[in-house]
Amino acid sequence: MFISISDEEVTYSGGKKYVLKDSKYLVVFESPNHIKNEIILNQEYAEITKYADIFPSDSILFVDPLKKKIVFLRDWPGNIQSFYFLDKDKKQFHISDDITHLVKKIKNIKPSFAGIQLFLNYRKHYHSHTIYGNVEMLHPGLMIEIDHYSFSFEVKPWYLPFRQIEIKNKQNATGKYIEAIDNSLMRLVTKDNPIALMFSGGSDSTFLLDRLIKSGFTNINLFAICIKDNTSQIDYAIDKAKHFNLSVTPIIVDKKEVLKSWTKLYEICYHYLSDLRIDGIFSSAVLVFEFLRDYFKNEPVTIIWGSQYALISPVISAKAIVSLRLLSLIKKISDLVFIPSKIITTLFLFVVKNVPVLDRKQVSEQTYQAYKSLYSKCFGMHHNATQLIDMVLSTNYNYCKHWWMDWRGKVKNIYYPEAKNVYPFHDRTFQEASMPIDLNVRIGGWKNIFTMPKEYKHFFYSLLPSNIPISSVKRGNYKTLPEYFSLFKNEQFYNTLLEYLNDPKNKKLVDLVLKKNNISIPYSYENFLKLDYQQVEKLSGILFLIIRFRTDGVDL
Repeated sequence: MFISISDEEVTYSGGKKYVLKDSKYLVVFESPNHIKNEIILNQEYAEITKYADIFPSDSILFVDPLKKKIVFLRDWPGNIQSFYFLDKDKKQFHISDDITHLVKKIKNIKPSFAGIQLFLNYRKHYHSHTIYGNVEMLHPGLMIEIDHYSFSFEVKPWYLPFRQIEIKNKQNATGKYIEAIDNSLMRLVTKDNPIALMFSGGSDSTFLLDRLIKSGFTNINLFAICIKDNTSQIDYAIDKAKHFNLSVTPIIVDKKEVLKSWTKLYEICYHYLSDLRIDGIFSSAVLVFEFLRDYFKNEPVTIIWGSQYALISPVISAKAIVSLRLLSLIKKISDLVFIPSKIITTLFLFVVKNVPVLDRKQVSEQTYQAYKSLYSKCFGMHHNATQLIDMVLSTNYNYCKHWWMDWRGKVKNIYYPEAKNVYPFHDRTFQEASMPIDLNVRIGGWKNIFTMPKEYKHFFYSLLPSNIPISSVKRGNYKTLPEYFSLFKNEQFYNTLLEYLNDPKNKKLVDLVLKKNNISIPYSYENFLKLDYQQVEKLSGILFLIIRFRTDGVDL
C-alpha cells in the first residue's frame, strides 16, 4: 500500500477503487490475513466510518475532489501497518504500510534522535514516533482527515473498542465464545490445503487445536520452534499433542544460524517489538518460513498462529479494576445527583494516565488528542467497568500483537508466498463477539478481582478439553524464555555486535546512542556474558538501528 498526496493529485497503489457519486471514491486496501468475497457497493454513506463495517479488517482511503477532503482509516485491530509523512511546505503527504518504501520515497530524510531514544527505552510499548524524522505511525482504529487546500490534518478515532455487556453467566459465555472462534476458523481456514499450526503446547495453541479438530479439519500438522540441544519446548509441546493423538515436528533453531536470520528480519521489516526475552523465539522467523516451505514443498498451506486476544490481561491489576468500578459507580450516581461530567472524566483520565497511548512522551500530539478524545467519549457513553477495561485492553495489551502480524506477513511474502498466515484470535468479527462477556465471568467471580492478575485467564482456561490439566498449559512459551534469550548470549552474537559497533561508518550513531543511554561496550566475551537481558537488549537495539538505516539509505 502506498498513497501519495500532492497539491495536484492523489495517487495510490495496492488497493481496489470503488467509484461513488459526485466524483467521490473509495480505495480499499485488503488485509492479507483474511479471505475476501467480492463486495459490490450499492449504497453511499454520509459517514465514512460506515464503510469500515462493510470492509472489516481493511484500511480505507476516501477522496472527495470537489470538497478537497481526504480521509484515511487504518483498520482495526491492525492487520495492516500504516506510517505517514507530511512535508507541509512542499505540500506532500505520504501513507504506506511499508516504512522502507515510504522512507526511500522521501528525499534526504534524517534520523529522529527522539524516536531513537523511545525505541531503545520503550520498545515494548506503542509509541507513534519512529526512528525517522517526521515519519509517524497511525495506530489501529484511528483515521487521518486531510484538508487538500491547506494540507492541514487531524488524527481522530473512528472505532469504539467495546460492545454492550450482555453475557453475564458462564454457560452463555462459553457457547458464544466457542461459536465465535469456530466461525473465525471456518471463515479463514480452507479445508482444501494442509494446516500448519504453530504449537507451543500452551493454552492458546492447545485451544485452537481442539477447536480445529471439533470443527472437522483433518490435515493438521503441528510445529514447535525450539533451540538446538534444548528439549524443554519440544517436550512440552509433545506432551499436549499426545492428548489429541498427534505428533509435533520440531523446527530446530541453531544458535550459530539464528543471527543471520535475525538480521534478515530486520532488513525486511521495521521490527518494533524487540523485547529479547519474548522476541528471541521470533528472531528465527526467516528460518521458520524456509523450513515450512521445504516441508510442504512450496505447496499452498495455511499457517495458523495463536496469541489470544485477551479478555483480560496481566496488565489489568486489582487496583485498576477497583478504580474503574468505583468510577463507574460515581458516574451512575451523577445521573441522579448532579456532578459535573468534566470532573468525572478528568478522574477517569487520571486513572488511565499510564496507558502508553496517553503518554505525550510516546505519541505525537495529534495521536494523544485522538486517544484522549476516544477515552473521554467512551467513558461518557458508558459506565460499565467491563467496557472501560475492553477499551484499555484494545489500546494497550492486545494492541501490541498487530506488529507480529505485520512482520510475519512480510517474511512470508518473501520466503513462502504460497502460504497464508491466519490469526483466528485477531479477526475483528471474533473479537467483537467476545467483547460482550462480563468481567465477573472472565475472571471467575468478583472475589478473584483481588487476586489479579493471577486469574486473568480463568474463563479461557475453562474452555480447554477436560482431560488436559489446566496447570499443564499455563506456561506456553514463558517457561522457555531463558532458552530463547540464550540465542543472544553466545560468542557469535558478541563478535557480530562488536563488528557493527566498531565499524567507522557507524561511529556517529553509536557514539551518540552510547553516550545518551549510559551504555558501555563490553570488550571481552566474559564481560558480555555478565550483562542482564535489558543491557543486551539495548546493544541489540543499536544493531537494529544500524541495519535499518543502512537498509533504508538514511544518512547518519
